[in-house]
Amino acid sequence: MRKTNKRIIIIKLISLVTAAALSACAPPEQGKMQECYQSGDVPAFYEAEKGNVTFRMEVEMPKEALDCCLVEAKAVALKAKEEAVCSAFLEGKKTTIQEGKAVNESGKKSRFAYYDGEDGLYAGVGPWSSCVSYRKGDGADILSELSLETKYEDYNGDRFLNGKQLSFASQEEVQQALMVLLEHLGISPEEYACSVYTLDYESIGQGDWTKEDDSYYLALQQYYRGIPLYHVYFKIFDRYEDANAPVQAGWNAEGISRLDTELLFEISQEEEVSGVISFEAVTASAAEKYNRLLGEWSYTFTNASFYYMVDVRDGRKTFRVFPAWILTGYGEADGQQTEIRIVVDATTGEEVV
Repeated sequence: MRKTNKRIIIIKLISLVTAAALSACAPPEQGKMQECYQSGDVPAFYEAEKGNVTFRMEVEMPKEALDCCLVEAKAVALKAKEEAVCSAFLEGKKTTIQEGKAVNESGKKSRFAYYDGEDGLYAGVGPWSSCVSYRKGDGADILSELSLETKYEDYNGDRFLNGKQLSFASQEEVQQALMVLLEHLGISPEEYACSVYTLDYESIGQGDWTKEDDSYYLALQQYYRGIPLYHVYFKIFDRYEDANAPVQAGWNAEGISRLDTELLFEISQEEEVSGVISFEAVTASAAEKYNRLLGEWSYTFTNASFYYMVDVRDGRKTFRVFPAWILTGYGEADGQQTEIRIVVDATTGEEVV
């Protein structure tokens, strides 16, 4: 079953959710540090047994993270411009406004403004610094046909990630138009990667979808130094996937039909790290944590991916940026399965909770 009204649910949860975290793992043993990751240090596939923990993992290591010194840095969220939101989406439109202050990503009160117009027109900005929402209001709802959350059975993103070009514009043209818009709004990232999903009448062929509804759906992920930049989406959703991309937009023949942005960052104050833990030490940290848990569970890790991470749960106005490993898999007992994941700071070997 797919989440519905996810953005509304997020806003409500932000003020209610208290994270109950497991204790962090201990750092790796002495001698497990190395200056950097070199070609050949990190396997493409890793297999091992460590107590109750099995590693049978695809390992995703960007080439940009190899044979070079990694860094730590500081991140500040880019600030969306309310006047730019109004000029982009509401020019000449009659609207009503709901405004006030609410807690932003730094735990401080910040302005929000939500504008409602005719026929479902909506635009909002804040309270989180980079947050913008827009709905044109007419036409089909793209997300009634496209499901990007991979943990649900109705996930169908791969069906529409097909490279198909629509007659009104190419995928490259709508990407460029989106970046121009983000620049206007004040929230354009320096580095990014964009997935473009094509929803057309021939592919959908059912329900109320018509040729006039044919659209692209764009999911933009921020990058840093050529490496995916990860953070916990709205401090709640921890999967790195297009469903949690900080920029998501719909585009049809009439232009942009919807936009949702979350946190985008400006990064500065770079410093080279003194060293990183070996990949073997990364798996040792994960094994230590899950071997300490009581019960009859066994644990299997199926993927390890390397990122730069922005720890949005740490700090106030600025957030720490650092290299990290994310390992995911499942736990199993009595015929039941549950998802597991651990984030390991590549500079210390400690779990990030």
